[in-house]
Amino acid sequence: MHSFLLMKGSSVLAVEILPGRDIFAGTEAESMLATLTIESFHSLLGTAFQVLADDAPDTEFSLHRVEALNMAASSDSGRAPFSLIFVGPAEPAWNQGCFNLQHPALGLIEGIFLVPIAGDDKQRKYQAIFT
Repeated sequence: MHSFLLMKGSSVLAVEILPGRDIFAGTEAESMLATLTIESFHSLLGTAFQVLADDAPDTEFSLHRVEALNMAASSDSGRAPFSLIFVGPAEPAWNQGCFNLQHPALGLIEGIFLVPIAGDDKQRKYQAIFT
């Protein structure tokens, strides 16, 4: 089972993908996501990630913030929960969903779930939460 927290302002929605409905089960994407920890990202703060999308031009996001979350570690992953905040251009404005990100140090990260959390006419912020 995979658990995600979707956050917008003061609202939090917990989402669990149950066995048999897991779109990443047994895939390399699941393996890569399962190995990522907060330490995987600390040294990448301020660096560029390419967002790869089939239906839009590739877009560059900058890793803006990496922070630990004050909650118990997931029994599935055993890792300490953490949050990533990315900053990207105002356009295109992405809806929440799974995206593929590319970074020179990490390679291809498939299926990272991003949620738009803020934006204006110059930039947008997106959050990924790992439990």
